[in-house]
Amino acid sequence: PAGIMHILSYATQVVPGLADLPIEDTWAGLRPTTPDKGPILGQTPWKNLYLAGGNWRNGVLLAPKTGQLIASLIVSRNKDVGDDNTALFLSQEDQNFLKAFG
Repeated sequence: PAGIMHILSYATQVVPGLADLPIEDTWAGLRPTTPDKGPILGQTPWKNLYLAGGNWRNGVLLAPKTGQLIASLIVSRNKDVGDDNTALFLSQEDQNFLKAFG
């Protein structure tokens, strides 16, 4: 409640009529992140489980590239072309990106 009251005090300075309205619902748009602020992307030790998260406030901006990376990784892993088959579908830059954040 203290956080809501803090925000409401500023909002009522801009729109005084808000002070007369009841608070019916609250919501916190928390942004998942990691301690180092880097995303977690890639395959896990469990079969068919991939992670793509921790983008913090950049999640919406990175969603298209994240989707492309994870989709390419999944397709690559489902092909029978050897151990390191991500090269078939991912550029060297994308492979390096996944290694850095995987």
